[in-house]
Amino acid sequence: MKLRCKNKEKYILALVLIGSSWSIFAQDPSIGLASQSITSALDSITDLILAAVSIAGIACFFSAIMKLYLHRKNPQQVPISQFFSMLVMSLALIILPLLILYGDSAYNILKDL
Repeated sequence: MKLRCKNKEKYILALVLIGSSWSIFAQDPSIGLASQSITSALDSITDLILAAVSIAGIACFFSAIMKLYLHRKNPQQVPISQFFSMLVMSLALIILPLLILYGDSAYNILKDL
């Protein structure tokens, strides 16, 4: 089934498209507006990455607790070094987003002392 548009409908459609796109060109584009939109997009991506790293750190912490439990059940099969390495890795993953978010303000506070 083929849809056929009359010439009148084509002109109305063209006028609607031109009218809706007119507001886009009405604003004065500048480098500042473009950089502000790019920066706001990158801020949301940064927040997403920091949340993912925090969740990975918490999951790694629970995995370290599981390694400790398995070591207590069978010390020959699971060495205690696995627990400590997973614990250090989980603490690093949990502290990393906090350093990124609050590191600058902490540096300014310590600099004033």
